[in-house]
Amino acid sequence: MLRNALVIVLCCLSVAACTDVRSMRRARDVEGLVSLLSDEDPQVRVKAIDALGYVSDTRAIRPLLKALNDDDPYVREHAARNLGCDYHSSLGCDSNETTDGLIKALRDRDVFVRVEAVRSLGEHPREQTRSVLEEVAANDERWEPRQAAAFALGRIGSNESLP
Repeated sequence: MLRNALVIVLCCLSVAACTDVRSMRRARDVEGLVSLLSDEDPQVRVKAIDALGYVSDTRAIRPLLKALNDDDPYVREHAARNLGCDYHSSLGCDSNETTDGLIKALRDRDVFVRVEAVRSLGEHPREQTRSVLEEVAANDERWEPRQAAAFALGRIGSNESLP
């Protein structure tokens, strides 16, 4: 009985936090959304990350880069996705710092974080990006990042790089 009550309370807290995220997103409250990135619930952090990507304010770049180091792989995956140029916005497209952070995320132990980092890097067409994507396409231990890298290379017009 106590266990069920605890589950209900935790669900209500998450729903309340997610409602806050929606209202902050509508209000474009970057500071409020950034503050939610330290919430103990990874679902709240993911919702805040997605909202920051949607709001597309450059003040969100550094907090999203920091989220690439979160303990939760789902949080890291969403951070990598929202640092791309084509997801919701052009957040971080002109930032070398963003490109560098995404390149570091290619060494993440979680395959889905690496896939999202590859996809986002494919939206950052730079010479440095091309060589990194070529390396992933040829050498990542899993097929998912290799496939994403091949697609990204084709997208940025580097068909000669495909293995």
